Amino acid sequence: MMTGESGFVDVCAHGAGRGGLDTRAVQSAIDACAGRGGGTVYVPPGRYVCGTIRLASFVTLHLEAGAVLEGSTSPGDYEGGEGGYLIYGEDLDGAALTGRGTIDGRGPSWWTSEMINATALRPKAARPRALVYLVNCRNTVVRDVSLVDSPFFTLWMLGGEGAAIDGVRIANPRNGPNTDGIDVDCCRDVTISNCRIDAGDDCIALKSNAKWLGRRQACENVVVSNCVLSSSTCAVRVGYEGDAPIRNCAFSNLAITDTHIGIDLVSILPADEQAARYIQEGVEIENVAFSNVVMDRAQRPIFAWVGNETGGPMRGLIADVAIRGLTARAAGSSYIGGLAGNPIRGFRLSDVRIEVHGTIESADVAVPDVWGSQPVPFGLYCRHVEGLTLGEVKVDMASARGPWRGDVHCEHVNTE
Repeated sequence: MMTGESGFVDVCAHGAGRGGLDTRAVQSAIDACAGRGGGTVYVPPGRYVCGTIRLASFVTLHLEAGAVLEGSTSPGDYEGGEGGYLIYGEDLDGAALTGRGTIDGRGPSWWTSEMINATALRPKAARPRALVYLVNCRNTVVRDVSLVDSPFFTLWMLGGEGAAIDGVRIANPRNGPNTDGIDVDCCRDVTISNCRIDAGDDCIALKSNAKWLGRRQACENVVVSNCVLSSSTCAVRVGYEGDAPIRNCAFSNLAITDTHIGIDLVSILPADEQAARYIQEGVEIENVAFSNVVMDRAQRPIFAWVGNETGGPMRGLIADVAIRGLTARAAGSSYIGGLAGNPIRGFRLSDVRIEVHGTIESADVAVPDVWGSQPVPFGLYCRHVEGLTLGEVKVDMASARGPWRGDVHCEHVNTE
């Protein structure tokens, strides 16, 4: 890092690294850099304990290798509502977070030792809602940093336009509650590339939570490529949370391991009261493509579901989805299913190879829920789909055990 450049500010020159809480010193450096019209705020090697740090337009917060921004364990050190955020940016243009350093959320200090369910610990009553939260930001860059032990969401972008996420390493414990890797929420024109993500919840989630944002803005034009993903929940989740559309998104060259669901697409009206606060119509998911995906040790390679748990009027749908070049080793089945009155429309599988090696106890066909946990006794089960295309699809059941009823089974399906 060149230290003589114009607009360069070292956080240590503002008092950081002298022991105690470094929030004011780091914030002072950012504010000074912003006051000069922008530049780089440099964080040298060392540990810096901080509460909420607010980014600024045209300012790059650069963490040198060996630098660790460590989140405070005191709830009172966080700002921003709903528990607050460690790194916070709102209504910014050209903000950036770069470098080979680390942002450590100290997640385990915000959780109890009690398990909520089979996969997640119970959080304490107060915890920061995100490690990095960027709302209504434009032309954002997050590059090369490591984001570890987030107490809740790790990198959450809401209502933004134009973001490039590249070379980011995210490492959260598999039992960390709600520890999504990257949440792209009501954003447009986003690229995510060359990332390694281990998460206790979804690795990469595309959402459209218009209620949280306060306006109906589509999540669209998102491109994800060359990523390695592992999760106790979903490697990729598209939908579920929100009512605004999700459309025109592409995923390619993904390596997915040790994951409950590899590719998850969900549009539902939920009965759960908490989820229903943000989902009142259902999300419209359209024009989403996956290519060159490999999975190993996945419970379910593919789960696509349109569901209505309330029986009320529904706007949500899933249409025009393509999965090409998928190879998976999985314990369980894949499911693609809509409703009799709201089928999935236009779902194309081509060059797909799935080896199912798991054991089931029952041959019953269960109605799915949002978590995709119910067993289905077919390697690939499709129901209520208009315009299903299966091109060079092979589901190998030779290693499966139990009362499986077949490899591919379709009901109420029109094929192309």
